[in-house]
Amino acid sequence: MSARAPWTVTTARAAHALDVALLRQIHGFARPGLTQSFHLVCRMADAIAWPVHAAAVLLVGGLRPAPGLAIVFATLLATMISQPLKRSIRRPRPRERLPDLRPPYADPDGFSLPSGHAAAAVAVAVALSAGHFPLAGLYLVFAALVCLGRVVLGAHYPGDVLAGAAIGWFAGSLAAQLVASAMALL
Repeated sequence: MSARAPWTVTTARAAHALDVALLRQIHGFARPGLTQSFHLVCRMADAIAWPVHAAAVLLVGGLRPAPGLAIVFATLLATMISQPLKRSIRRPRPRERLPDLRPPYADPDGFSLPSGHAAAAVAVAVALSAGHFPLAGLYLVFAALVCLGRVVLGAHYPGDVLAGAAIGWFAGSLAAQLVASAMALL
């Protein structure tokens, strides 16, 4: 009589197998020009780039503080949630488990779940959209490209990006509420 794995283990294995299959399909679209374009988009979502986004949105918005605050609050909240999770879950990046997959660029750390880039980009898009700020639609497209880019580049499994996007949705919604409350006080 053989012992069966608990349903949680079986489900986790099936989810990982689906994640790997989807990663291979999406990463298969990578071509030099496309890879360079997604790399540029994803670099624009690096943590160090968000203050530049806040300044640009502040200038485009006629120096209204709310859009810049939305970006600051959204990225801070997304980072405060995603990074501790990433370091506690410690899921290796795809390149560690799939030796035939060679991402063209180095990753900022060795952990994959959740995607910090996806969390921050979605958080900003949600916060700007909730506040009906200028450029919100552009940031929704940008967030979608960042999410897709992280998989095309082989930096994340699709599930990592979905988890990051969910965190981003929550962080962006909370950031929008914080900005609305802060603006009501001014």
